[in-house]
Amino acid sequence: MFLLDTSALSALTNRSHARHTNAVAFKDQYVGQEQRLFVCVISLAEMQFGLNMYEMRAPRPSEADLDALHKHIQAAGNLSEPLDVTHHVATEQGRLRSKWACKLAPRKAAQGKLKGVPPEQWSDDWPASTLQITENDIWIAAMALTHDLTLLTCDKDFDKLVQADSNLRIMRL
Repeated sequence: MFLLDTSALSALTNRSHARHTNAVAFKDQYVGQEQRLFVCVISLAEMQFGLNMYEMRAPRPSEADLDALHKHIQAAGNLSEPLDVTHHVATEQGRLRSKWACKLAPRKAAQGKLKGVPPEQWSDDWPASTLQITENDIWIAAMALTHDLTLLTCDKDFDKLVQADSNLRIMRL
């Protein structure tokens, strides 16, 4: 079973995407077995953010272009019932993020000054720029781990997280 990350969803729903043919061929392998393909709310949120940002451009994009993007997002959301972020996913995300931080910068992780700092601020020293991967990608990877799904992607960013957790399975389009 597979979790399609945002790049894979984009490739699947956008005919002009460079990997569209690969994405369609992958999906066609599972015709009649669509319950083996999953999306998550994080990917849908990323797509919605992109659409909203595009809508705010000046000059405003054409209605035809906006309609096409709406259809891409709708098609992505219709691929499966989106997986939600749960307590288990949140726990896995925190675990995966900390394992990657320790792998990436073990000295910094070991020397962190946390005494007197509220726990909600402990992650402030580890922004995406330091971790070299976006928060959303860590959430998506955590979703795949929690549900024991292979993560289908067009990106190499997730390869970093495999170094932190060998249970994370990645397949690239």
